[in-house]
Amino acid sequence: LSSDFQASVLLAGWPGMGSVGVGAIDYLRRKLDAKPLANVDMLEYFTADAVGGEDGIARLPDAPTHIFYGVPELELIIFQSEAQIGGTPGIELMDHILDLGEKCGVDTVLTCASYIMPVSHKEPAQVLGVANNAEFRDELNPHGVEILEQGLVSGLNGLLLGFAGARSLNAACLMGTMPQYAATIPNPKASRELVRVLERFLNCDVDMDEINEA
Repeated sequence: LSSDFQASVLLAGWPGMGSVGVGAIDYLRRKLDAKPLANVDMLEYFTADAVGGEDGIARLPDAPTHIFYGVPELELIIFQSEAQIGGTPGIELMDHILDLGEKCGVDTVLTCASYIMPVSHKEPAQVLGVANNAEFRDELNPHGVEILEQGLVSGLNGLLLGFAGARSLNAACLMGTMPQYAATIPNPKASRELVRVLERFLNCDVDMDEINEA
């Protein structure tokens, strides 16, 4: 990591239901042409739960990646992970993420996820938000975020908010709503709403043609 790379916002995401959060982050990363900055080696914590078979030969899968990307002109770091990690390794990973963010001057942390609701797929997707302090919570609404009045934010996408708060960093999780009955199916409509909110939050323009088609 270049010692002179500076950023004010860190956007992080892990896989979840409907690939909503990580789908939005991956789309934003590609469309903003973010460049790799660093990676976290979590190989010692990875245990595969199955092996792949090809021509009768069993092969262990590759370990999931955990990569930081940078967009200098937006003072933005994007962290994208291929797997949720629980327990002590998950805590260590969150510390690695926040350590790098603080090293670069980050004061704001955003995560993205899905929020499952008993609605039809014909309903428009919304973006719900929860923050780690009241002042930052109140800044979300002007960007098109509805405040989550009550509910759970599971996984590292939620837990990172608490760890950021312990370091006095503003943090929020943005959640795209999707139908409960379609939780196992990728939902680009919900991801698109997250991208639109992030456009406003980061004050940037993103080519939406690909996600509109999806």
